[in-house]
Amino acid sequence: MNTQNDPAEQEKHRKRNDLQREIIMSESDLKKVVNEKTLIDAEIRRLKNEMDHLKIDMQAKVQRLHTVDQDIIMRQAEISHLRKQINLIQ
Repeated sequence: MNTQNDPAEQEKHRKRNDLQREIIMSESDLKKVVNEKTLIDAEIRRLKNEMDHLKIDMQAKVQRLHTVDQDIIMRQAEISHLRKQINLIQ
């Protein structure tokens, strides 16, 4: 008896081929999702690093603002003092 002509064997072969095809498609889909996850992870790391740099930059700007504010107050006080001296002369 030839197994290739046996309808039961042909059905098994067809089912096996269908399942293998489905496995290949599922593996391809899985690979796409894993690649997307890798890209998202990399983007999250990049954004975290960017946020860290921005926080450092912001701290430096806040410190500079404080220094400039102090300089403004000191210069305003100096100008006020000089104006008082001019008023005393007159």
